[in-house]
Amino acid sequence: MITSNRVRWHLGRVISRQFETGSAVRLELAVPTWPGNDAGAHLDIRLTAPGGYQASRSYSLASSGESTRVVLVVQELPGGEVSPFLVRQLAEGEEVEVQGPLGRFFVWIPAEPEQSPVQLIAGGSGVVPLFSMASARERELSFGCCTRSAVRAMSSSLTNWQSSHEPSSRLSTRASQHLERAGHLDG
Repeated sequence: MITSNRVRWHLGRVISRQFETGSAVRLELAVPTWPGNDAGAHLDIRLTAPGGYQASRSYSLASSGESTRVVLVVQELPGGEVSPFLVRQLAEGEEVEVQGPLGRFFVWIPAEPEQSPVQLIAGGSGVVPLFSMASARERELSFGCCTRSAVRAMSSSLTNWQSSHEPSSRLSTRASQHLERAGHLDG
């Protein structure tokens, strides 16, 4: 789906926003010129201040497939330049500039027909691109995550994914929110 001549800046309109936690928002953008979403890809969002100052940041896609709809989950970074605006101020109907899709080093395009089970494992905000991979998957899927808040934040998204893919898929989750020792997944 991604080709070098398709990576450019696009104008997207916020069509939906939903808080997943007190500091994370799920944004759905309509981007009429968007070429589609490869699982595992990301995009850049560019904000321009009235005086012309620009700031851009990369965000993983939570959507996949041939669509002009782009879904992101943005976690606010305290003191950040872009994420606080996206989480706290960007409203439905407003427009933002997005560049992409990006990510030639790792995108996942399942083979047809994909028969092997898949295990997706993430830590922290790394859970977001797994949702694009999960939505590209039509068969058995196991989803594991070790994080303080992402699984709680994404529980409605997981439930929606599972209900839209039944009965051809199975979703199982396991998460740890309390780590015994820093850097170890034994909590």
